[in-house]
Amino acid sequence: MPARQVCQNFFHDALAPFHKYRQNALLDATIALINGASLTLTSIGRYLPGPAQVKNKIKRVDRLLGNESLHRDIPLIFRNIIAMLTSQLSIVTDAGFQSAWCWHIRSLGWDFICRVRGNIQMQLDSKGECWFRRQELQARSKPEYLGTGTLARSEYARCDGHFYLHKKEPKGRKNRRSRYRIERKSQIKDGRSSAKEPWLIFSSTNDFKPREIMKLYSRRMQIEQNFRDEKSERFGFALRASYSRSVGRMLVLSLLATLSTIVLWLIAIMLKKKDYI
Repeated sequence: MPARQVCQNFFHDALAPFHKYRQNALLDATIALINGASLTLTSIGRYLPGPAQVKNKIKRVDRLLGNESLHRDIPLIFRNIIAMLTSQLSIVTDAGFQSAWCWHIRSLGWDFICRVRGNIQMQLDSKGECWFRRQELQARSKPEYLGTGTLARSEYARCDGHFYLHKKEPKGRKNRRSRYRIERKSQIKDGRSSAKEPWLIFSSTNDFKPREIMKLYSRRMQIEQNFRDEKSERFGFALRASYSRSVGRMLVLSLLATLSTIVLWLIAIMLKKKDYI
């Protein structure tokens, strides 16, 4: 099945409410990315299918990126794509995400698994009204379930969920500094302290055993690779090369990257089922 037909079949319902021209332009730009284009105006234009001259294709992509109606439609497009995901999802995130992110995930009907760092306070239902910081917890080498509780003492940031704790054995890694790489001491220090700290995991679900929760969180770097695939100039869609400063244009580029990634996943799943990979 051609890639364009996969796009049309899978995204038919998600794009149906919108103008036919914008549908075709989005699908053509998605096919261009799948065929090897990077997330830049000229690259997408050069890879666009069709007999038109390259300069006209580039102008077409420019109109697509600057289309204000499309900018307003993008949140609805993402909501339509999310509605197609019928199974329950668990989003694994690192410690940089705050309570607002957890609320947003719950509003979508999904679960989250995230790490707690810093001086944020927490409360366990088993300990009553006592508020304390994560540094006061004694971690063990065996993952354990601490129970239900509340994260963040401030009322606007409070979030209820389940807490898990685990202290991993040190792996004995050494910092091998490269002669050609510029390193920030603060970044090295933060990474070192992060590796030494116990994992305090906060989740909206208790469907998993403590060991399973830790195993899921340990796979978070596989998820971050998707973001790197979008930004990397060498291995991905090269979003870094776009140099766009417009919020609307960046939204369209991110939408194109999302559509292309989904189609590539579908193609890979289909090939795997047929034992081609």
